[in-house]
Amino acid sequence: MTGKHRAVPVCAVTVLCRVLTSAPTTRIVGILGSLFALLGLVTFLLPESLQNIALGCGFGGLHLAFGMPGT
Repeated sequence: MTGKHRAVPVCAVTVLCRVLTSAPTTRIVGILGSLFALLGLVTFLLPESLQNIALGCGFGGLHLAFGMPGT
């Protein structure tokens, strides 16, 4: 991806985190949204070749971590 399309995956995760942190929901979902925001910021600072990998691993990893019972 080049130019304005470079930021599309990062923006998608950032919009998701904004929705999760602003919705009236449980505390854990707000924390998850904040972590998605942090993931988006960190990913945006990475080289373009690593962004999709970082987003995929981070997005999946956060869902696994927060979806596990007792965590």
